[in-house]
Amino acid sequence: MTRLHRTQILLEPDQHQALVHLAREQERSISEIMREIVQYYLAVRDADRRMERELQAVVNLAEMRHKVQVKHGDDLEQLLADARDEREQEFERAWRGEA
Repeated sequence: MTRLHRTQILLEPDQHQALVHLAREQERSISEIMREIVQYYLAVRDADRRMERELQAVVNLAEMRHKVQVKHGDDLEQLLADARDEREQEFERAWRGEA
């Protein structure tokens, strides 16, 4: 078992009663249940932060796509296809030692 740190918290009476009931029902200690609650909260918070970062990345990509569209017109699919073809040709020349 890892080293545990003693922490004191103050609970409202109904929170304490709910924990006492849960601990008795599950035959576990209040401390064990509180550690589980804290771990769950931290996992949810981390997931929320990760989702916010991913959502911001999507927003940033949409903004970049709009800027490219404004600069190069509506035919983004052709622009991307041309860029991919050009990159593949560069890889092929490098592979052949022609770069």
